[in-house]
Amino acid sequence: MRPAPLCSLALLASVAVAQTNAYVTVTDANMEYRQGPLPAATSNTWPSADLRSIGPTSTDNLWSLWWYFRVAGDPQEYSFREDAAPNTPTRTVTNPLILTTWPDVHGRGLFSATLTEVVVSTGADRGYVAASMTLANLTNSPLVIDLFSISDLEAGGSSSPYFNNNVAWGNERSQYAEVANSTLPGVEFYCPDADQVQVDVYGPSTPGRLPYILSNGTVDDLTGWNGVFGPADHNGAFQWHRTIPALGTAAFTVFVAMTGNRPMQAPYGTAGAGTPGLPTIDTSERPIVDPTGTVARGFDMELRNALAGTAALLVTNFAQSSTTYQGISIWVDPNAAATRLVLTDAAGAADVTIALPPLASLYGVPLNHQFFVIDSGGPSGFAAWTSGLSQQIGTW
Repeated sequence: MRPAPLCSLALLASVAVAQTNAYVTVTDANMEYRQGPLPAATSNTWPSADLRSIGPTSTDNLWSLWWYFRVAGDPQEYSFREDAAPNTPTRTVTNPLILTTWPDVHGRGLFSATLTEVVVSTGADRGYVAASMTLANLTNSPLVIDLFSISDLEAGGSSSPYFNNNVAWGNERSQYAEVANSTLPGVEFYCPDADQVQVDVYGPSTPGRLPYILSNGTVDDLTGWNGVFGPADHNGAFQWHRTIPALGTAAFTVFVAMTGNRPMQAPYGTAGAGTPGLPTIDTSERPIVDPTGTVARGFDMELRNALAGTAALLVTNFAQSSTTYQGISIWVDPNAAATRLVLTDAAGAADVTIALPPLASLYGVPLNHQFFVIDSGGPSGFAAWTSGLSQQIGTW
């Protein structure tokens, strides 16, 4: 299911003027999104937000979703907030869309901003909110700016022990969180084009942690993250560093998606050690189909701890195997398998990208992967290998 163009939605539906100092709610079928009041004109905090996937009484899986900025030369990051007159922001609600506009952010004569938030249902128990911040340079000179989007995901809800048991996987594009050892819906904070990322345990007063680093009085950049986080209370953010041309515009978009159609991933079988030890197999993100078709989506299969500067073969198939050939354990069915030959780098690592077209029919498709590495120090005398890695594709 694709969202209608945002401008078309605003033009074709009746518009309700809303208060920027009150909660506003929009819905689309089963999905409900609620955005909190803007921070006060003297505040540098963030408003709360809610996202539910089975109606207004279902579990809330989002605690906040907001934006900060820092113009080049600023002494700190600033929240988008309730600027004082004559630069007071306005908000309109056109179900399923919330439109918040700042005519002159913080009254500095530098840029205006428009935040468009639209909630979209993609199934009976899933969907997403797309939040897009568009900045317009009001000056005749290029504007160098850093923009930040921050979220607090609450997979399973904010009641204990769920939010303290969020496990997240991902990289600079994806923060996908689930409750550890649970079948509850998963939640993803996704950004197709950010420059930097950070994931933390919630730390409103802890130096170095989110959300403190955006609300304190010093300059901070996100520190990066790649891999696995938790179990803990997830907070995450994305950062863009951009130059907006004189009188030009730039748009920045994030998604928060809820899905009962969770991606699955688990190792199986055993690895065969090479010269450096046991080679490992993992992924940069969980395999999730993005039904919006906004960007090409996929993930990297990651080989680590292999022999440096040698050939490695990735084998991928729908079916698993459990056979031995010339002393090598084979965990993926080699019949009609897809293969990719790569070279490991100086650290004994290699990545292979697997694309995921925006096809909902891919949900539930199983994939199985294994790397084989040319290495005379391997058990067979000429190769080492990873364990198998099984996946099931998820979708919003």
